[in-house]
Amino acid sequence: MSQDFSLSSFPYLETKRLWLRQATQEDVEALFAVFSDPKVTRKCSF
Repeated sequence: MSQDFSLSSFPYLETKRLWLRQATQEDVEALFAVFSDPKVTRKCSF
């Protein structure tokens, strides 16, 4: 199996329900809000 895998840029993936793109400066407030939520950042206990 080849080990030649390189990402020269962030991948862009889009489906009907998901749009994955690289975060930008405009995303800072939304990301801060998400990661400030204790429910999001709580430690999982499996």
